[in-house]
Amino acid sequence: MDLTHLLMFRRFDEAIVVAKRMEELNPLSLNARTMAGWPLVFSGRYAEAMRKFQAVLELDPNHNIATHNLGQIYLVMGKYDEAIAAFKKAITLYGKDAQWSKAFLGVAYARAGETEHALEVIEEMKKSYSTRGNVSPSVIALLYLGLGDKEEAMQWFNSAFDVRDPQLPGFIMQIDGLKLLPQELRDDPRFIAMMKNMGLQP
Repeated sequence: MDLTHLLMFRRFDEAIVVAKRMEELNPLSLNARTMAGWPLVFSGRYAEAMRKFQAVLELDPNHNIATHNLGQIYLVMGKYDEAIAAFKKAITLYGKDAQWSKAFLGVAYARAGETEHALEVIEEMKKSYSTRGNVSPSVIALLYLGLGDKEEAMQWFNSAFDVRDPQLPGFIMQIDGLKLLPQELRDDPRFIAMMKNMGLQP
């Protein structure tokens, strides 16, 4: 089973072993080093994961994935100013493919109490979704989770499921690992049914 599936099914100890092996087989790959941090994140070993991402950024300060991932670590650690700065940099590095960094920036704004900025990000993403269709509904669900609006988040999760958004399973895996899924949503029968329909553990 590959790393993504191990993480998806919460087999974190096995995922750490696989990720370490990936690093050993690809010692020059910064992407492999970055991926090796993810099982540590999911296991709650944030300080170790941070060191992984920072080591990559010492070698390549403009590594987009490591920059984004470091922002996520800052977010779950409650270091919102640092998270905002990291996501802003990641948006610049990703360019047109920055929807996930924009979404997490919105969450960081919300967690930092900068609700107005968070709402601006939501409106931008909803406009892109409705006019160009180049934004995943999952992204908008995440933004509403950041604001604590479970009902809106659930509606956008349903939209993602209805259109068979290919990013939805991995997205849920990711925000679960980052402890961004509130228990109230986990207990919602609609969310439980959606998870089961995707073959995931609620």
